[in-house]
Amino acid sequence: MDLTIRHLIKTDSTNLEAKRAAISGAPEGLCVIADCQSAGIGRLGRSFFSPEGTGLYMSLVLRPRGTPQPQLITCAAAAAVCAALEKRGFAPGIKWVNDILIDSKKVCGILAQGLFDGKSQAAVLGIGVNLSLPDGGFPDGLGNIAGALYESRNEVPEGLRDALAGDILENFAALYEGESEKTAREYIKRSLMKNRPVTVITPDGHFDATSLGVNGDLSLSVVTDGGEKLVLASGEVSLRLK
Repeated sequence: MDLTIRHLIKTDSTNLEAKRAAISGAPEGLCVIADCQSAGIGRLGRSFFSPEGTGLYMSLVLRPRGTPQPQLITCAAAAAVCAALEKRGFAPGIKWVNDILIDSKKVCGILAQGLFDGKSQAAVLGIGVNLSLPDGGFPDGLGNIAGALYESRNEVPEGLRDALAGDILENFAALYEGESEKTAREYIKRSLMKNRPVTVITPDGHFDATSLGVNGDLSLSVVTDGGEKLVLASGEVSLRLK
């Protein structure tokens, strides 16, 4: 994959910026990196808190062969982020589908979105990594969920953001251009979903279950508290304390 980096001081959302670029004909490999986002996008329409100077916020234009598979792209990105963090001594794990956790706190979110640019299928992959805690902490509702690699900006090694971005992109390209089976292996070995109590969230409500683990097709097997076994191809789960 030939990479081109477009650096912005501020944008509404790197995913939106990458989408606009894709619709205008940008080739695969364009990566938009911003110092901050005023309207960062998370899964299920949520916002992604993106203050200046505390995170890595980037989105990559992809033009996959055939129909884009957001789940596979997301899982390749999750494995790529974990490998880059492991290289620096961190011990991340993946909460299905797209959250990277360290010490039970979310330090990275990932969002893959398919689109049609008027001529062909494309996809945009967004990755946000919290490098340090924001000044004053996270907003209400995020304090018990979100975390960061470092407690303060002063602890973040010089040049980490650029080096981390480079490693993530390199790791992702190797998985994206490789076999899906390798992506599944790299993802599953970092999964936090083996025999964990969870709450499964669906459009119709939620229910408690135990996750049995991630399958080779990147679906999640669970057994409800009532004993029913289910295979989830998509959706959201939250981990419950035992």
